[in-house]
Amino acid sequence: SSGALPSGIQLNSSTGLLSGTPTVSGTSSFTVRLRDVNGAAVTKTLSMTVNQGISVTTASLPETTAGAIYGATLQAQGGTAPYTWTIASGLPPGLSLVSTTGEILGIASTAGNWGFTVTVRDVSNASAAKALAIMVHPTPSIATTSVGNLYQGSPGPGVTFTATGGVSPYAWGITSGGLPEGLTLNTQTGTVSGTPAKPGIYAFTIRVTDALGIASSTAYQWVILATPPGNVDFTTLSSVNRVDGYDMIALD
Repeated sequence: SSGALPSGIQLNSSTGLLSGTPTVSGTSSFTVRLRDVNGAAVTKTLSMTVNQGISVTTASLPETTAGAIYGATLQAQGGTAPYTWTIASGLPPGLSLVSTTGEILGIASTAGNWGFTVTVRDVSNASAAKALAIMVHPTPSIATTSVGNLYQGSPGPGVTFTATGGVSPYAWGITSGGLPEGLTLNTQTGTVSGTPAKPGIYAFTIRVTDALGIASSTAYQWVILATPPGNVDFTTLSSVNRVDGYDMIALD
């Protein structure tokens, strides 16, 4: 008798049924009147709230590494809570969805870019779906296969260890043995720099750890050679076969 129903909702005047699909969110107030066959009537003021349509608001999900503990929570808005979440298939092996909270938990076991569709429903069974993906990186490994020999007292070219797999940034460390004397490792970049101080064969194991705490190690040997001979003097008379400051050698 006054006010208005939400847009998209109709009243059946014979049965009193309100039905339809609301098109605009908000609260509508109205007065309904009931009249019997004898003309007796009664009115009552009511209101109906139309919630915003439900939607999945999660834009993307965090990356992970095979073997790392994973946890992320899907987000939604609109509709009427509580929500119920489902994923038909496609989650990385080792991960599972908690339907009442939208949490994705577990330890992913297989690397790959895993795509799936998540669906959320509210208490009125309104639903929304969204395609998402979780990138699972392989366990990190050190890509540097060997290190070149260096001379004692010569800084030589810098050496930077590199890694593949895992989630950056990486952390580097020595787990056993030690670098040649005079060389140091940058634990953030994997770069070894300095000037070798003592010849010898140095065995060590270097470890790389990704941002999620997954690590791998590789063993190396680094040979530091004695200081090389000085320049051979071919120009000064009587200097044939002489190497300044070192034992005599025969030159072919």
